Amino acid sequence: MGYFCCFPKRGRVNEQNSKAQQNSNGGMSSHQDDSLNDSLDVSKLGQGKSAGATYDSDVLRIQAADLSVKPPGIPLHELESFIDVTGEQELQGLTTAEVCSKFILPATEDNAVSWCEAKGIEAEANIFVSHAWKYQFLDVVEAIRNHLSHSNLAMTSSVTSSSTTVQLPQTDSNPILFFDLFCNNQHKAPANGFDWWHKTFKLAIRSIGRTVLVLSPWRHPIPLQRVWCIFEIFCSIEAGINLEIAMSEREEHVFLEDMVEDEGAYHSMLASIDVKIAEATNLQDKERIFQVIENGPGFSGVNSSVLAELRAWVVRTAEQRAEERGLPLELKVQRSRIAVHLLSRQGKSNEALARIKSLFHECKECLSEKHEVTLSCQSLYAEQLMFTNQKNGLDVAKDCWEKSKDLFGDKHKETLRTMDIYGQALSRFGFEADGEKVLEECWDQRCQVFGDSDPFTLMSLNSLANFYSYHMKGKKMQRALHLHLQCLEKRKTFLGHSHPQTLQSKANLACVFENLGKFRQASLLHSAVLKVRREKLGFSHPSTITSQFKLGLAIVKSLNEAPEGEQLIDISEEGMFFEPTLSNAKCLMAQSIFHLQREVNSTGSETLGHKFGTLSAWKKKFKNLFDEDWSPILVASC
Repeated sequence: MGYFCCFPKRGRVNEQNSKAQQNSNGGMSSHQDDSLNDSLDVSKLGQGKSAGATYDSDVLRIQAADLSVKPPGIPLHELESFIDVTGEQELQGLTTAEVCSKFILPATEDNAVSWCEAKGIEAEANIFVSHAWKYQFLDVVEAIRNHLSHSNLAMTSSVTSSSTTVQLPQTDSNPILFFDLFCNNQHKAPANGFDWWHKTFKLAIRSIGRTVLVLSPWRHPIPLQRVWCIFEIFCSIEAGINLEIAMSEREEHVFLEDMVEDEGAYHSMLASIDVKIAEATNLQDKERIFQVIENGPGFSGVNSSVLAELRAWVVRTAEQRAEERGLPLELKVQRSRIAVHLLSRQGKSNEALARIKSLFHECKECLSEKHEVTLSCQSLYAEQLMFTNQKNGLDVAKDCWEKSKDLFGDKHKETLRTMDIYGQALSRFGFEADGEKVLEECWDQRCQVFGDSDPFTLMSLNSLANFYSYHMKGKKMQRALHLHLQCLEKRKTFLGHSHPQTLQSKANLACVFENLGKFRQASLLHSAVLKVRREKLGFSHPSTITSQFKLGLAIVKSLNEAPEGEQLIDISEEGMFFEPTLSNAKCLMAQSIFHLQREVNSTGSETLGHKFGTLSAWKKKFKNLFDEDWSPILVASC
């Protein structure tokens, strides 16, 4: 990853500036340093052929000059040439930091310039490559190759519907990379301080106009754990540049295989991302960067922007790889299921339904109705029909369950998945007694087969608890409370406090408290969920809007609630992150309604996804709220 240097052509830094570099402690550290110190003994980098190089005692520093031209870049074919000349075998297993020490510094020591300058390469970068120096160098190059080979089909993260294809900037035919290893002078360092770097770096990002972030491994991406990497992401966001995600083909296949095996792996990865826990070798740099972020979009703003691009990237990647030529139908279905699942969780139920319906019919025609791949599509199709309140979802789910029992057996994972969907559909469409029986049996069988703490077992437990809280109301509300508490505690233990399914359990428990008239306790839980969802999902995500609106309603009702008696559970760990006043409650609801109406205006559809139903249904249910003039509140809240 790197900072750019617009160096004086063919020139050298003057001796006075060079001397100032050697004595200065105020210059800005290149974030390559974060990982460099983890893999190399920096004190030894000046030995051997590169003994003439000058370094800060802790970190390498790089040169910078004026911004009158775009930062320099290395054409992709020159990068390939470097690998060919050096020898791929020689580079195998080396990190970017080690390539710098072993090859770049010795090759450029005579004139103490950048590698591009030493080779006479004069080109303006059109792609900024953001990466960690901990990565193996060849893996970074492979990720760039892989990304550029597919980016003509990719969409930017600003696209609201994944069915709309937007071409990326036309740089792929002649990619010129700002790859800091080659473009920065690894011998010289600027005497400029942090403030100068902060302003200069954002201008550089803006002038290039395209940032490609290399991520690996996909479950725990290294760049999102390093503070300088976060700073690059932050600068891209501030400059209005969409982040593009690059992974090697091997890493993408690992991702796709993991998603097929466990859809929850994606949610676990997202839950683990938090820029506040990023680390840096230089603690002062970390403090200053965090201050810049706090004065800008804040940690939640950076988190939500990164996560939004990651969500968009996951859907894009699954869709693109599902459409690869010559791909067996079984693999196409597996990859398409990933995209459908995630679109549905993002509130795009109609789009998800159209995709899985088409895929289901293709499987029936090309395979058979009782083929395992067809049945996997049918179960997801039934779920999407249920989410969009289409009653034929009940028949589709029942048919799929019966066929799954015949093909897999009663206790197979796929059979139990469909059984859970069928039980939910029965409950939703008015067959509560049958729904209760099916859901209870499904939970019991999953406990026997997978254990009572398995994520799939907890999904059944959650479905059963929701049945009692939403369909039985006062009849078995204590049963709902007990089951939701049980589910929440297990999810916190095994998935973590920020995992989407844990947040779902907290939100469900809050609804139980509302049904029991415990609105203060409900508002505390809604507040805790909203805080995390804003950071992880952004302000306009359907789940965030739901939490926001429900929190507003809970606060309004809590204002008329009698003083609290004994708490039903200990929720001392939860807390309100603003004052629970009527004006704040109205502000929350006004923002939610604003987002809902904007969604309808942008899509032209009354349907808002399975989390909402239709806007007209909302207006009917909360008529007094929609009749109010929210304009003054919205203006004040914005």
